[in-house]
Amino acid sequence: MCQAADDDGPASTTGPGTLCPACIVELQKQLEELPHLAMALKAFLGGSMKMSYTSKVKSTPEPQAPLNVAAADLIDEIGDVIDRAEDTVLALVQMPAEPFVVWVKGRPRDRYLDGVDRALDIGRVHRKASKVVGLHETWQRRHAPCPSCEQQSLGGFIGTNIIQCTNEDCQIQMDLDEYEKWCVIKARE
Repeated sequence: MCQAADDDGPASTTGPGTLCPACIVELQKQLEELPHLAMALKAFLGGSMKMSYTSKVKSTPEPQAPLNVAAADLIDEIGDVIDRAEDTVLALVQMPAEPFVVWVKGRPRDRYLDGVDRALDIGRVHRKASKVVGLHETWQRRHAPCPSCEQQSLGGFIGTNIIQCTNEDCQIQMDLDEYEKWCVIKARE
């Protein structure tokens, strides 16, 4: 999603196959975060042993799944994306198409990727890793209608105390206590 998008759509660029400056800045930030996300994903790998007591006389180790394969694959995918990237996203988006081996559904595939494709992969894998690790804010939609515009457009980021309307013509805000009082009023109606 374009970082500079407005009501008219994504930002204008210098031509096809390019990215806007706001997207380049955001992708650069995400590229710099990828090694940290890979380290955080190691906590999701698993791999411990537990004891299962089958009788009073005999106990046997019962291995859990030795590895969270999805987390391991995502760590490998982050490594591949970093290896295909340049020092800066600005330099990367100007690169011509080159052959790469890309894993698709568990199988290696030969693909030609230009710099924009490689830059967009940074954002794609960053979103996947952030979703697993949970470091970025998550939006939670609320079910009560907005007290101002009456649309089902209320929500807020998990962990914050602010509920807001996403309707562009309204955009009111309230704290969680006000929202709960509003829910009580709506429930009594």
